[in-house]
Amino acid sequence: MQHKITLPEDVLLQMVKINGKSQPPQQDGRLVTLPITPGAQQVELRFQQPIGMSQQFKTPKIKLGIDSVNTNIEVVMQRDRWILFAGGKPIGPAVMIWGMLIVILLASVGLGLIDLTPLKIHHWLLLGVVLSQVPVPLMVIVVGWFMLLGLRARISADNFSALKFDAMQLGLVILTLTAMSTLLFAIHQGLLGHPNMHIAGNGSDSTLLRWYEDSTAGTLPQVWVFSWSMWIYRIAMLLWALWIAFALMRWLRWGWECFSKHGLWKPLWGRKIV
Repeated sequence: MQHKITLPEDVLLQMVKINGKSQPPQQDGRLVTLPITPGAQQVELRFQQPIGMSQQFKTPKIKLGIDSVNTNIEVVMQRDRWILFAGGKPIGPAVMIWGMLIVILLASVGLGLIDLTPLKIHHWLLLGVVLSQVPVPLMVIVVGWFMLLGLRARISADNFSALKFDAMQLGLVILTLTAMSTLLFAIHQGLLGHPNMHIAGNGSDSTLLRWYEDSTAGTLPQVWVFSWSMWIYRIAMLLWALWIAFALMRWLRWGWECFSKHGLWKPLWGRKIV
């Protein structure tokens, strides 16, 4: 028997395989005729369309001419594309960064209302957007560094013993080094790395997007990906890096004033007077 499959417009059929054996392509416009024998068959079609990975990419519409089950769709993304959204009817990937940004926005509003630091709401928001590229514990360390420096400026060294005060100062030094390393890593990741959009679902990641549909009625489901050129991301990260460079000079000056207020160090052993 013969079975017909309908391909999209302007498709160049390159290969037809049935049970691992190549067959001469029988294409009549959009229709491809497959010689099918009774029993289980493994059919592979390979075709090419005159389109590339555009801003809004959509998989081709293919009519199988028969109901099907267990449809798997994979889209291999190029490294020069910045994935913003992905969707479709089948079960597939989700770009989780947008949910994180909502949380970061709400946290920025709350942190901006705290007067321990000189950072305003927009400062926290700009800082949080790029820190979303690093693990959450490192984000918390940076926020904690600002808050603890603000608390340090409000306490008096006279309320602490020498051991406790020196341990507090040493802890702030270690926290400062960790926070600076986190910011440097975020800058490096933004300028040279690939954006982490926290893509998850059905085994997907930033380079391979997977969808699954348990049953379809004649036509394979279509999925879509909305992406921008990586150059847009690089330019945005460069502007952020310039902003953070100037902002850090102000914040580090404020941090030193907080750290050195009421003294830098207490001697652990006093001098003996003979």
